[in-house]
Amino acid sequence: KINIFSKPKTLKRFQDLEAEILDSLDKLNINKISTLFLHDIYDASQLNEELCNLIFLLSNHSLIDSIGLSLYCTNNIINSNLENINVLQVPGSILDQRALTYIEKFNLINKFEIHVRSIFLQGLLATDSSPENINIPKKLKVLLSEYQKIAIKYNLKPLELALSFLNHKSI
Repeated sequence: KINIFSKPKTLKRFQDLEAEILDSLDKLNINKISTLFLHDIYDASQLNEELCNLIFLLSNHSLIDSIGLSLYCTNNIINSNLENINVLQVPGSILDQRALTYIEKFNLINKFEIHVRSIFLQGLLATDSSPENINIPKKLKVLLSEYQKIAIKYNLKPLELALSFLNHKSI
């Protein structure tokens, strides 16, 4: 089974959201979206009654299975009203554990399905290329070089190290 996730461009008007979802379903030749992601806490807080009704109508008509929230930072999530959110999507990698630590600290793993994105930092943590040959900030070159040394020390490919870290985190 392949799960399709969607993060709509706009939540300002329900007609736009409905049209975007129906257009996506048509283009992908599918019957439903697994998770409809809101962009952030601000989107979730801006949901007016009309949009909420549409999202729940789409859910009730089996066009979406669940509603998710794609977080870019974890500020104020504990104080937010997330009663209708089923899934949290957060950035997480061996070099950036802030959101994952927050999820563990507040035991969110038992309240939400967790999706982790950016585990390879746009491919940097999966590459064997020398950091000196990559156009990235110097501080990141140093971190990437250390990361690659750790992979070598444990006889892992950089890709395997990135994945084993998440497996160890049990997220």
